[in-house]
Amino acid sequence: STPLGAFYQRVEAQASEVCFVQPNPDGSIVEFTWQEVDRQVRTMAAYLRSLNYDPGSNIALMSNNCAHWIMADLAIWMAGHTSVPLYPVLTAKSIRQILEHSGSKAMFVGKLTGYDEMKPGIPEDVHLMTLPLAPDAARKEYVDWDEIMDQFEPISDSPTRALDDLATIIYTSGTTGMPKAVMWRNEDV
Repeated sequence: STPLGAFYQRVEAQASEVCFVQPNPDGSIVEFTWQEVDRQVRTMAAYLRSLNYDPGSNIALMSNNCAHWIMADLAIWMAGHTSVPLYPVLTAKSIRQILEHSGSKAMFVGKLTGYDEMKPGIPEDVHLMTLPLAPDAARKEYVDWDEIMDQFEPISDSPTRALDDLATIIYTSGTTGMPKAVMWRNEDV
């Protein structure tokens, strides 16, 4: 089973059960059921499809751990693309090197500390979207997750990916120089 296949099975079997618990900076806690996660992932997949990127295009993610990071990853796969996660503590120089090397067309900006120092590393031609816990400055400047949820309808199909399809490109920490790309297929995830 691929990661998407496993996700569809969980949604079917446990729709009303809690999938993610997200603590927020204000001390509140949000619980997401599998059904709600499915709705948000499918809606974001609809948005990503609307961008008309070639199938298998690379879409980056830069955020600390949060529920929407995983939802964005699933949406990237559901839209037929490859995710490129970036460590949330990279320098602007490393961010630029990874985004240019991977040819990422777009990037999700999420829960980050030090975003102002990271921002200069993002090439101008990369389309930016924000996750709900992104810095306020980024949420005001880029396309926001919550706006997308209000403006798009979830996709109704359940696309699958082959086991040998590229799922994600993970860049090493770069302790021996610039980060190196490691390609993971669906069977590796």
